[in-house]
Amino acid sequence: MHLSSWASRTLRRRTFLRVAGSATATAGLALAGCSANDPEPTTTTPTYALTNDDTGQLNYFYLLKQLQVAFYQKVTATVPADLTGADLLTVTDLRDHEIVQQLSLGYALGATAALPQLIFDFSTLPLTTRAGVLAAAQTFEDLCSAALTFSVPFLTTADTLRFMLKIASVEARHAATVRDLLAPTTLAAPDAVLTSGGPLANIATPADVLKAITPYITLAVIDVSLLPIA
Repeated sequence: MHLSSWASRTLRRRTFLRVAGSATATAGLALAGCSANDPEPTTTTPTYALTNDDTGQLNYFYLLKQLQVAFYQKVTATVPADLTGADLLTVTDLRDHEIVQQLSLGYALGATAALPQLIFDFSTLPLTTRAGVLAAAQTFEDLCSAALTFSVPFLTTADTLRFMLKIASVEARHAATVRDLLAPTTLAAPDAVLTSGGPLANIATPADVLKAITPYITLAVIDVSLLPIA
């Protein structure tokens, strides 16, 4: 299993990140001939059911990494005019971290077990301004951090658990970094860290996470009903 690491940088937020240490498939019927009586070609949207084991869990995490990579690639490809140079450096770091994590998870799963590369549509998000980009980034980082906090403990293989704990740690730092960009000193705000009972960090079940990200997934259906929740 490939484990990732990141070198230190001079900027404060980038240093904070670095310290952390860690296609769409569509089925069609192609009918030969041009007869007017031939039926129209049809397409079906594939469904990917994630299994109730470590492979299913890793594919769930792999799905989240695909989403985050696609989001940050879109932002860095079309940068809002009011996104500062320092902001862009941080967003680029976040993108690069997510790419390494996605590649690592893909390597851990292997080509035959991993989900295919999915396609995402973020056109409903207001990504033409700094505020819109950072708000969306906070939503995705908080959601993925909460997803990992809930699901990682269900892993059964020691090496896989250690691997994912490192990624979960990085994800929490991502969420804190974006919060600091939006509003300094809010990284431990009550909506991010629970202070009275329960786990230290917010959690989200696979069903909760899928509901939140489904609007951005195109030409595929993801089934997480078999993933452990208790």
